[in-house]
Formats: sequence, C-alpha cells, structure tokens
Amino acid sequence: AAPAGAPAPPPEWAEGKLAQRATLSLRESLPWLHRARMTGVRQFIATYRALSDAQADELFWGDEIEYALVKFDTERKAVRISLRADELLSQLVEKESNYGRRDGYGEGAAWHPEYGAWMIEGTPRLPYGGFTAD
Repeated sequence: AAPAGAPAPPPEWAEGKLAQRATLSLRESLPWLHRARMTGVRQFIATYRALSDAQADELFWGDEIEYALVKFDTERKAVRISLRADELLSQLVEKESNYGRRDGYGEGAAWHPEYGAWMIEGTPRLPYGGFTAD
C-alpha cells in the first residue's frame, strides 16, 4: 500500500518503463524510498538465484553486461560509487587492442560508456563470439 500522502503509483502498463517522463522531488520521493529499496533487493535476489550457477553462457549480438564502478571502504563499512569510467574505458580499450584476439574468431569485448561516470558497458566485439566467463 502507498504511504499516506504519497502520489498514486503509475498505471500497471507503465511499470518498469519511462512512460511518464516525470520525476519526483526529493521530498515527494521520501515516502517511496523503503518500497524502492525493498523492490530492488527482491529483484537482485531473484536475479542472483536464477543466474548464480550460470557459467560460460554465450553472449549474442546485442547482449550487454553493465558494470557499476564502486569503491569499498571496509573501515567504514561503506560502498561509494567511483567516478572513473573515462579512465577505465581508456585502459580497457587499450588492453583489448593489445591482448585481444586477431585471428578472425571475434572473441573479445567492446567497451562503452554507460550511465554517468560510474558505469561502463561491455558487449561482444563481434556477433556470436564471446562467453560470460571470458
């Protein structure tokens, strides 16, 4: 159930889509924070359980793996985003160029910027040529 005074949830057809193109202010979002966190945790656990035993699944053209860049502070028991996407992208592209396969089998990754400066995306360099274990 929605917290008292919270805006109505989006219609069922809009769930999971950016259909409304409207964001809440911080104050408007506060009543929804617990629900958003719990939904995210449940989705993570469901995805983890479904895929935790997957090994060497073949990546197909259009598949992508998104990486969130974080830094662990074990002393404070905190995790913070790391704004190093540009730096890491340069390093990854250079390593693919220096160490990637050149024999026509197409294995390897193409690296792209993702959302903000704290995410990068890896995709198969060529269609039908990579595995998640690579």
